[in-house]
Amino acid sequence: MQMFKTMTEVAQYVSKRRDRRQIWCIASLEGAQYYGLVSQPNLGGYTYNHATKMLAVNDQILNRHSPHNEVRQRANRLAGFLNDEAQRRNVIQRDRHAEEVFLEHWDECISNFIKIRKRKPTSVDLFLSHTPCTLNDNSPSPGRALGSQFYPASCTNKLRQFASKNPTIKLRVYYLNKFGSNQGLDEDALSQFYKVSGLVVSKMDPGVRMTCESIL
Repeated sequence: MQMFKTMTEVAQYVSKRRDRRQIWCIASLEGAQYYGLVSQPNLGGYTYNHATKMLAVNDQILNRHSPHNEVRQRANRLAGFLNDEAQRRNVIQRDRHAEEVFLEHWDECISNFIKIRKRKPTSVDLFLSHTPCTLNDNSPSPGRALGSQFYPASCTNKLRQFASKNPTIKLRVYYLNKFGSNQGLDEDALSQFYKVSGLVVSKMDPGVRMTCESIL
């Protein structure tokens, strides 16, 4: 994974790697090493996103602006062809929430930190575009193996397990937007909800929020 030294650098990297539908996560190890991660759609979502981008390039070449409904219909048809071809070639696209991508690459992140600083990090801050999914949401992330560990359903439970497996590392989670069933909660109620789940979750401070909103 590519490592960055500042929040601005990693935010610029994430901005280039994601489209507007993808959730993002920035992992900070002691504020010294930053990693940028984005969610991964399933094969159907991936082919639709790719089809939409192909049509946008086509319109740009032809110097035209297609109506939204027309683009959506054409993208669905093209995505169907791309999806069929991908399946014929046995292409595998694993869906992942942004937090899951972090967990999947955690061993690499901590190995890089130890290699440079000769010790484990004492803190990890996760800056998320949206609050971690919960079992109360419509489609929480399923239980599955990520990296060298098996994690339970929902990213809230996955991060709780991560924290319990790494007791010497202080995990803090900061969010930009609320997600799913927690959208109706105010900041205090939201913080309390995750505290009961064993996580420290709070809204991004104004400085970090401004950096993320201006770039992402």
